[in-house]
Amino acid sequence: MNERPVQIRPYRSGDADAVSAFMKRCFLKDSSMEVRSHEPSYYKWKYRPNPWGKPAVLLAESEHQVVGLFCIIPKPLKIGEKNVIAGETGDAYTDPAYQGRGLFYKMIARAFDMMNEQDIHIFFTTANEIALKIWTGLFRFRKVLAYSSWVRPLQFGAVFRKKMHMGAFSSLFSWPFSLTYKLCFSGLFSFRMKGYSLEPSGFSDPRIGYLWREAAVSQGVSLVKDSTYFRYRYGSNPEEYRICLLQKESKVAGAVVIKRVPMFGMHCALIVDWMVADARPDHYRALIRETLSLIKRNRIGEFAATWSGQADWMGRTLRRYGFLKRKKTIHLLCGGDAAEAAAAGSWHFTHGDSDNV
Repeated sequence: MNERPVQIRPYRSGDADAVSAFMKRCFLKDSSMEVRSHEPSYYKWKYRPNPWGKPAVLLAESEHQVVGLFCIIPKPLKIGEKNVIAGETGDAYTDPAYQGRGLFYKMIARAFDMMNEQDIHIFFTTANEIALKIWTGLFRFRKVLAYSSWVRPLQFGAVFRKKMHMGAFSSLFSWPFSLTYKLCFSGLFSFRMKGYSLEPSGFSDPRIGYLWREAAVSQGVSLVKDSTYFRYRYGSNPEEYRICLLQKESKVAGAVVIKRVPMFGMHCALIVDWMVADARPDHYRALIRETLSLIKRNRIGEFAATWSGQADWMGRTLRRYGFLKRKKTIHLLCGGDAAEAAAAGSWHFTHGDSDNV
C-alpha cells in the first residue's frame, strides 16, 4: 500500500485534463470495449452544472497527480406520480497503488454532504458484483433491479476478415455462419411489422416530450426522459449520438439513441437508450427490429449491443432478434431517503446511461 500523502478536494473547472490522464493511465490500458469517451471534453461536460443542479465531484490527489475520483450527478427522477431530483453516483475509481487507504469512503462521504446542501437526499447507482457488496453493506443501498448486457454480431464477413485474418476468403467462410445464425433465431427472418417506420430526428424534437408523457404512465420509477433531459444528455454531449423516432401510422410510438463505439478492434452500434409508449411489447419489438435494420443498412458497426431489465418480454425480444446475453450483470441500487422509491414498482426504465454498462 502506497503511503504517500493524499489530499481530497472538490473538482475544479481546470481539472478535466488531469482526470482524463488518470483514467487512461490506470483503467483503460487493456479495455476491449470503450463505451464512452475519456477525453477532457467529456469530463468538462459531465461535471459542469446541469438543469437539475451542480454535480458533486471529488478528487484524491498525490504529488500533483489524480489518484482517485468520485462523482454524484443530479438527475430528474419520477417516483409514482411525482418528480424529484435525485443523485446518480458514478466514476468511482481509485488508483490501484492507493487502494486500501479508505480514499473511496472519504470521497463518498464528502460527495453526499455536497448533495445534501442542495437538498438532494435520494440516490441511485449501478454496480458490478464487487461494488454491490460495498453499496449494500456500509451505505445500506437497496437492490431494486438487475440489468443484463446483450450483444449481437451483424457482419460475419467483417468479423472473419478482421479477427481471423482470412482476407478474400472471409465471405466464403462467413456465409454458413450467417445462415446458421438466422436459422437459430426466428426473428431474423421475420417481416417488418406492419405500420411501423423508424425516422431520424433531433434531440430538440418536441415529439420527445409527447412520447415521454405516453411512456411515463406505465412506469413506477424512471428517469424523467422529457425534452430537457434528451437535449442535455445527448444533444449537449461532446460525443456523437443519433436519435430516431419510431412511428406507427403517423403517431410516435418509441425512440432509440445509438452511438458507435470501438469493440474488440472493430465497431459496435451501442443502443444507449430507448423508450416506448405505454411500455407495449409490440412497440419494443418493432423498435429493435427497425433499429437493427438501420444499423445494418448504414454499416454503423459489426456488432450491436444493448441492455435490458428483468421484464421477460425484453429478454424474449432480444433473443428473438439474435442478441446473446453476456455473463456480466449490472445491479441498480437506491439509497438515502429512498424507501418510497424502492417500493414504487417497476424500475425497468431508470437506467438511461448504458454508456457505462
